[in-house]
Amino acid sequence: MKGKKTALGASAAALLTAVFFTLFGTNAGKDLAGTYRVERVNEYCAEIALSAPEAFGADIFTLYLGDMEIERGILPETVTVHPIVVSDLSRLSVVFERRGEQIGVGTFSDNGLLLIKAKEGTI
Repeated sequence: MKGKKTALGASAAALLTAVFFTLFGTNAGKDLAGTYRVERVNEYCAEIALSAPEAFGADIFTLYLGDMEIERGILPETVTVHPIVVSDLSRLSVVFERRGEQIGVGTFSDNGLLLIKAKEGTI
Protein backbone atom coordinates (compact mmCIF):
# COMPACT_ATOMS: atom_id res chain seq x y z
CA MET A 1 0.00 0.00 0.00
CA LYS A 2 2.84 2.39 0.80
CA GLY A 3 4.28 2.10 -2.74
CA LYS A 4 0.85 2.81 -4.18
CA LYS A 5 0.47 5.87 -1.92
CA THR A 6 3.88 7.18 -3.04
CA ALA A 7 2.99 6.65 -6.69
CA LEU A 8 -0.26 8.58 -6.19
CA GLY A 9 1.62 11.42 -4.50
CA ALA A 10 4.19 11.53 -7.30
CA SER A 11 1.39 11.52 -9.89
CA ALA A 12 -0.34 14.42 -8.14
CA ALA A 13 2.93 16.38 -7.97
CA ALA A 14 3.64 15.72 -11.66
CA LEU A 15 0.12 16.82 -12.59
CA LEU A 16 0.39 20.02 -10.54
CA THR A 17 3.75 20.80 -12.17
CA ALA A 18 2.29 20.19 -15.65
CA VAL A 19 -0.70 22.43 -14.89
CA PHE A 20 1.59 25.15 -13.56
CA PHE A 21 3.85 25.17 -16.64
CA THR A 22 0.84 25.01 -18.95
CA LEU A 23 -0.72 28.02 -17.26
CA PHE A 24 2.39 30.07 -16.67
CA GLY A 25 5.13 28.81 -18.99
CA THR A 26 8.66 28.40 -17.69
CA ASN A 27 9.07 32.07 -16.74
CA ALA A 28 7.23 32.05 -13.46
CA GLY A 29 6.52 35.29 -11.64
CA LYS A 30 6.98 35.97 -7.96
CA ASP A 31 6.79 33.59 -5.02
CA LEU A 32 4.21 34.80 -2.51
CA ALA A 33 2.88 33.57 0.81
CA GLY A 34 -0.73 33.38 1.86
CA THR A 35 -2.13 31.66 4.90
CA TYR A 36 -4.46 28.81 5.66
CA ARG A 37 -6.01 27.41 8.79
CA VAL A 38 -7.58 23.98 9.14
CA GLU A 39 -10.06 23.38 11.92
CA ARG A 40 -11.81 20.09 12.44
CA VAL A 41 -15.47 20.79 13.28
CA ASN A 42 -16.55 17.20 13.92
CA GLU A 43 -15.98 13.72 12.51
CA TYR A 44 -17.84 14.63 9.30
CA CYS A 45 -16.47 18.04 8.39
CA ALA A 46 -13.46 20.32 8.64
CA GLU A 47 -13.09 23.98 7.74
CA ILE A 48 -10.26 25.49 5.72
CA ALA A 49 -9.77 29.26 5.88
CA LEU A 50 -7.70 30.64 2.97
CA SER A 51 -6.15 34.06 2.40
CA ALA A 52 -3.78 35.54 -0.18
CA PRO A 53 -1.81 38.82 -0.11
CA GLU A 54 -3.92 41.86 -1.09
CA ALA A 55 -1.30 42.95 -3.64
CA PHE A 56 -1.81 39.63 -5.45
CA GLY A 57 -5.38 40.68 -6.21
CA ALA A 58 -6.87 37.19 -6.36
CA ASP A 59 -10.63 37.14 -5.92
CA ILE A 60 -11.57 33.51 -6.64
CA PHE A 61 -9.95 30.24 -5.62
CA THR A 62 -10.42 26.62 -6.62
CA LEU A 63 -9.27 23.94 -4.18
CA TYR A 64 -8.00 20.69 -5.73
CA LEU A 65 -7.28 17.28 -4.22
CA GLY A 66 -4.88 15.82 -6.77
CA ASP A 67 -6.61 16.61 -10.07
CA MET A 68 -10.15 16.66 -8.64
CA GLU A 69 -11.88 19.98 -7.93
CA ILE A 70 -13.11 20.00 -4.33
CA GLU A 71 -14.40 23.52 -3.75
CA ARG A 72 -14.57 26.91 -5.44
CA GLY A 73 -15.12 30.21 -3.65
CA ILE A 74 -14.45 33.90 -3.22
CA LEU A 75 -11.45 35.08 -1.16
CA PRO A 76 -11.12 35.35 1.76
CA GLU A 77 -13.43 32.51 2.66
CA THR A 78 -13.74 29.53 4.92
CA VAL A 79 -14.88 26.37 3.16
CA THR A 80 -16.24 23.20 4.69
CA VAL A 81 -14.86 19.88 3.46
CA HIS A 82 -14.73 16.26 4.61
CA PRO A 83 -11.81 15.66 7.02
CA ILE A 84 -10.24 13.12 4.64
CA VAL A 85 -9.55 16.03 2.24
CA VAL A 86 -7.24 17.72 4.77
CA SER A 87 -5.64 14.53 6.09
CA ASP A 88 -2.74 14.86 3.60
CA LEU A 89 -2.06 18.51 2.75
CA SER A 90 0.65 17.55 0.24
CA ARG A 91 -2.12 16.39 -2.14
CA LEU A 92 -3.99 19.71 -1.95
CA SER A 93 -3.43 22.69 -4.20
CA VAL A 94 -5.22 25.97 -4.88
CA VAL A 95 -5.58 27.79 -8.20
CA PHE A 96 -6.15 31.54 -7.83
CA GLU A 97 -8.02 33.72 -10.29
CA ARG A 98 -8.53 37.43 -10.82
CA ARG A 99 -11.62 38.37 -12.84
CA GLY A 100 -11.71 34.92 -14.44
CA GLU A 101 -7.99 34.73 -15.35
CA GLN A 102 -5.80 32.18 -13.59
CA ILE A 103 -2.98 34.08 -11.88
CA GLY A 104 -1.33 31.63 -9.49
CA VAL A 105 -1.06 28.19 -7.95
CA GLY A 106 -0.65 27.58 -4.23
CA THR A 107 0.57 24.60 -2.26
CA PHE A 108 0.14 23.95 1.45
CA SER A 109 3.14 23.89 3.79
CA ASP A 110 3.03 22.31 7.24
CA ASN A 111 3.20 25.59 9.15
CA GLY A 112 0.05 27.41 8.00
CA LEU A 113 1.69 29.09 5.01
CA LEU A 114 0.19 28.84 1.56
CA LEU A 115 3.13 28.97 -0.89
CA ILE A 116 1.93 30.74 -4.06
CA LYS A 117 3.62 30.82 -7.45
CA ALA A 118 2.23 33.91 -9.17
CA LYS A 119 1.96 34.25 -12.92
CA GLU A 120 4.50 36.69 -14.33
CA GLY A 121 3.14 40.23 -14.55
CA THR A 122 0.30 39.76 -12.07
CA ILE A 123 1.89 41.91 -9.35
